[in-house]
Amino acid sequence: MINNPLHIEITNATGNYKALELLPVYREGRENYEATASIRLFTGYTPEDSEFAESIVGIEQYLDNLDIMGENDPHFLGTLHFTGIGLLEWRYDGGVLTEFEVLQVIDNLWSLQNRPLHIEP
Repeated sequence: MINNPLHIEITNATGNYKALELLPVYREGRENYEATASIRLFTGYTPEDSEFAESIVGIEQYLDNLDIMGENDPHFLGTLHFTGIGLLEWRYDGGVLTEFEVLQVIDNLWSLQNRPLHIEP
């Protein structure tokens, strides 16, 4: 799945863009934390939204706050769980995103995992 936060943009049914922040859910392993097959979804910001989003410090602070607050954060949209092999079997726990929007999140993740390698000659 993903090991680090990820920023994506999707569209809603009316064609408007919606920015999302995807944060992996970790579990404690023997020596460190390991990413699970679940991802927490939060409202994201684009550079057009505010000057805050243009600042690397602002983005990192925002992601840290999301991670700390988790499901109690007002920007929390739900959790996407992958229940089988790869991205083919999934469950969305949350009522904010439509199935159309969740499928776009999955499509973004699929694109990242199956991106062809660019090999220089």
